Amino acid sequence: MAEARGVFDALEYPDAVSWNAIVLGYAENGDGSSALELFSRMGSSPNERSFVAALKACSSIAAMDDARKVEALEMGVWIHWRASMAGCCDSNVFVSNSLVDMYAKCGSIVEARRIFDGMEAPSVVSWNSLLLGFAENGQEEQALAYFAKMVHDDDHSTMKACRPDSRTFAALAKACSNLAIKEGGEEIHGRTVKLESLRKVRL
Repeated sequence: MAEARGVFDALEYPDAVSWNAIVLGYAENGDGSSALELFSRMGSSPNERSFVAALKACSSIAAMDDARKVEALEMGVWIHWRASMAGCCDSNVFVSNSLVDMYAKCGSIVEARRIFDGMEAPSVVSWNSLLLGFAENGQEEQALAYFAKMVHDDDHSTMKACRPDSRTFAALAKACSNLAIKEGGEEIHGRTVKLESLRKVRL
């Protein structure tokens, strides 16, 4: 990133591609603060990719440091507002996915669900972000309920079924593991078994 920043700083008039590359670079390399500092200097030029990079920075900060979740959420709300003003939220699935992930990582699972429920055609990335968000925020039953929606078409909804992938099942495994921690076990042949959680895994 030091070399990338040197090249970027040497540009007299960096374009949107340059800005997006440097912001995303910092976000993907664990320096969300630098990513957001640069994003705030973009002025009126951010596009869909800019918002995705900035939201990823917020998610990165929240995932790495619980103490900074409120700060990351406040910044994420501001970015969400800017994206809405730019008309990027409803028209771009990547921005919507990033919003779901950001809100979930920051602990605002109600808002993550609201964004998701407003999506016309959520992708597997959208579903995975929400499912993992439920699992990480103590709403394991919701994760399982939404997985049922994910794999079955609902005649009363415009949302179509979506094929799960390995990340889907990793999120569900986490949800079931968390449920097992909460569940009181039963003694069977000298071993404590969490029957209800085991049943959910098999479903």
